[in-house]
Amino acid sequence: MDNGRHGQRRILVAMDKFKGTLTATEAAAIVTEALREWLGASAAVEAWPLADGGEGTAELLTRARGGVWRSAVVRGPLGEPVEAHYGLSGRTAFLEMASASGLSLVPPARRRPLLTSTYGFGELMLAALAAGATSLVVGIGGSATNDGGAGMAEALGARFRDASGRELRGLTGGRLGEVASVEWEAVRRRLSGVSVTVAADVRSPLLGPSGAAAVFAPQKGATPAEVPLLEAGLARLRRALTPDEESSFPQGRPGDGAAGGLGYGCRVFCGAAFESGAKLVMRESGFAASLCDESGRGPVRLVITGEGRADGQTEAGKLCREVSLLASARGVPCVVLAGGLGCPRGTLLASGFAGAFAAGVGRGGVAETLAHAGEDLRSAALSLAALLAC
Repeated sequence: MDNGRHGQRRILVAMDKFKGTLTATEAAAIVTEALREWLGASAAVEAWPLADGGEGTAELLTRARGGVWRSAVVRGPLGEPVEAHYGLSGRTAFLEMASASGLSLVPPARRRPLLTSTYGFGELMLAALAAGATSLVVGIGGSATNDGGAGMAEALGARFRDASGRELRGLTGGRLGEVASVEWEAVRRRLSGVSVTVAADVRSPLLGPSGAAAVFAPQKGATPAEVPLLEAGLARLRRALTPDEESSFPQGRPGDGAAGGLGYGCRVFCGAAFESGAKLVMRESGFAASLCDESGRGPVRLVITGEGRADGQTEAGKLCREVSLLASARGVPCVVLAGGLGCPRGTLLASGFAGAFAAGVGRGGVAETLAHAGEDLRSAALSLAALLAC
């Protein structure tokens, strides 16, 4: 990380990825360099690439722990081989489901959550276990799937059967409606003595109007006619696995709906505990300590955070919101510098941000905006630096 000079009032640039265009590291570097160009090379500006459980989480955590980056060939979301990655630090492995079963692995024309599976993510878990890991920290953002974690469980040894007792193999989101029973003692044995922590900031339940199928499946390519089929499949899976929860949690527990129901699958099959992905990365990377000046580098003047699009989901607990809350608790103003604003600026200001700026203003369409993301972010950062200089 870039350290400010001792005693100076520092500016922390805490960026998430700009999905589909810039990594968190790239976005943080662009903003940091623009600020230094305007404010002077000696300005105490620090780049802090962050993540909230989606793409980039495992790499950032691996780097923070001084671990090694490894690869494994697994089944992609449509069954084709892909090279996935995980980090290993001692006996702890850091994984991203998006590396094995992510939406970015599926061409837009082939995105159909009826046909995708988390099987490859289960294979990635097996690779980490074979490497000696006894603790798995898994980021589950960016999924292409809606299979409730059934594919993952199948890779780990679970057996699914239909009403006639026939074993079901190669389960996808569209085939969950066939499930009548599940045998998963093999999963318990395989994960005996292994702790699993899910890093995610989506708190959606499994089912219902705010659940996995209704909210997120359309973003993965599901048509309006397919959403009820995916919903029914998840309900069928839950009926086979945890019928005792139906009365106490009619739509599922908070977080079950993350990653097309993979949150539910990790909780039930893997005994996973949940932790805010944003808070985990802020703590492990050292950002939280730096903001609180535990290192003695000097007080923080401003925090700049950002992502590809600041909207209602930002307010629901994504990285930018968590950064803002932590900054506010220390009495430090926080502004959001996003690729675009999907909600009124006043909404973001009312939630506690000191300012809200959009980089991709005036472009002709999505394709043009994405193509110029880097230069637009730099331009917006220079404008912000000019404002700060005043």
